[in-house]
Amino acid sequence: LAVALPAIAADPEVWRLTELPFLVLAVACLYALGRRLGAARFWAATGAITVACAPVTLSVATGFTSDIVYLGLMLLTAVVALRWLDRRGPLWAVLLMVALTTLQRQHGFVIVLALGAALVAERRRDRRSLLGLGSVALVALVALAAPVVAGGALFTLALVLFGLAPSFG
Repeated sequence: LAVALPAIAADPEVWRLTELPFLVLAVACLYALGRRLGAARFWAATGAITVACAPVTLSVATGFTSDIVYLGLMLLTAVVALRWLDRRGPLWAVLLMVALTTLQRQHGFVIVLALGAALVAERRRDRRSLLGLGSVALVALVALAAPVVAGGALFTLALVLFGLAPSFG
């Protein structure tokens, strides 16, 4: 999608519409987190909608458009990680979300620290928890390194696709 929109010369207004699903995802995840942490339905919904309608959120949505994507992915990662910590969710879902979140923004690596802190707070040192935390850390490290490793090749491919590569003939 990131390559398709500029290639078809779509207006920036169209680009902003691609954020809408991630804003809805963020609202749904905030509601789920609120309910999981004990808020009544009304207050969980009020909190989730307030974040979506906040002036800061809306100004970021029109400026740094990838921040809304990161917000949605980060909140989904939090929901999935809480389910895993409660032993109700699969580890593969946490690994997938950590990878996507960290690929979107390097700050996604902080999830590893948050999960580690949660395990320490719950005094969980069982094999499943420690292996899970190690797996999450490894996936986050790979996601941090992937853009650097692939950066040169992807940049060159983008130059060729848009006809900006230097010609030597």
